[in-house]
Amino acid sequence: MYHYNNIILGERPMGMAGAYTAVADTPAGLYYNPAGIVYAHSPNLSASVNAFQLTSTIYENALGDNDWERQSSDLLPNFFGVSQPLGNLSLGFSYAVPDSVREDQIQSFTFAPGSAHEHIDYYTINIDHSNVINKIGPSVALSVNDQLSVGFTFYVHMRNSKTIQNHVVSVQHPELSNTSEIELTNDYQRIEEYGFEPVLGIMWSPLNSVSFGASIRQTTVINSNTIRQLTCQGTERGKQDIINQLQEYLDNDLITQEQFNQEIEWHEQYNCSFGFDGMQHTRPRESNERHQYPITTRLGAAWFPNDRLMLSGDLVLYDDVNSTWNAAVGGEYYLSPQWAVRGGWYTNNANSPNEIDYDGIAFSLVRFTRNSSVSAGFNFAFGEGKAQLYRGSEETVSTTSYSTTIFLGTSYSY
Repeated sequence: MYHYNNIILGERPMGMAGAYTAVADTPAGLYYNPAGIVYAHSPNLSASVNAFQLTSTIYENALGDNDWERQSSDLLPNFFGVSQPLGNLSLGFSYAVPDSVREDQIQSFTFAPGSAHEHIDYYTINIDHSNVINKIGPSVALSVNDQLSVGFTFYVHMRNSKTIQNHVVSVQHPELSNTSEIELTNDYQRIEEYGFEPVLGIMWSPLNSVSFGASIRQTTVINSNTIRQLTCQGTERGKQDIINQLQEYLDNDLITQEQFNQEIEWHEQYNCSFGFDGMQHTRPRESNERHQYPITTRLGAAWFPNDRLMLSGDLVLYDDVNSTWNAAVGGEYYLSPQWAVRGGWYTNNANSPNEIDYDGIAFSLVRFTRNSSVSAGFNFAFGEGKAQLYRGSEETVSTTSYSTTIFLGTSYSY
């Protein structure tokens, strides 16, 4: 996972671009900062859904002169929560989906005569990929005094990921009267992991119009199972093309001899072009290696200048091998007692120098009745720059990516 802010959760935070750590007074606060739910003065139910989410990433000239586009789309319920005040205590329970990817696509490429890949008749890629993280668990918060509160959420962490990739390449052999060879790859990988994620939060309101909030969390994986099977048949031509390309990089000092050797080793293990001597059937390989998640610290501040307007901002720090950060600024304005608008800006930065960063905007329109609210809105994120085609590659290509989400949310107080 290169990005940690792919989905914004909760009815109110979704419209405010996720700038919610110093507000957190609805069930969505159970995820952002559980200390905030002490400011919810009545029992509350809240749910939100991404009615439609579409992500598209285009790698320019990734296959000769052809762009490679990867798309993900999904209909996703991403949050449900309930909170219950009990004197100085508040209890809650929530279900959250902080990350989800669903790709199902087929693409075929051809190459123009005279290009570096003119010996390839066609190249077909089929991908079926899903990756979903679910979290569910209880919360408790305590009002220490009128200005200070603390809260704790204990999430059970579950991740399921499955990837099936089929590559079919037809390669010409001019020396054999233009006959063609077919290079085949079937790559299957499934990941299941279980763990827990404690979230500790604090809220401080020194003035009626100002509040500060902070929370810290880290997911610990206690059981993980990864199964991968690669079945393929390569060609002599495909292997030689890869060696020639790497040799060119080495001759032009773009890679070192050590990197050259590592690339050759990687291709020998995972690339079917090196299996030119016939069909390879690798045994399913099983691993229990546990994914490491970063310590995530959220810091927030909110200002309530009058009864109609609220402004807030968040800074999120990820303590990882490749540390990164995100920021969000949001606001809420009541047009009338029945209507309000929310909006904001946020980042979704990468934890790798070989991936692109995103900037996003969010907006929602909210309708209030006596005990309930319904909101509808959208968020849009965009990024461009250089990105690697696959994990571990030193080569990057120009990449453009955008993500559009149309969402619905509702809350009910009783």
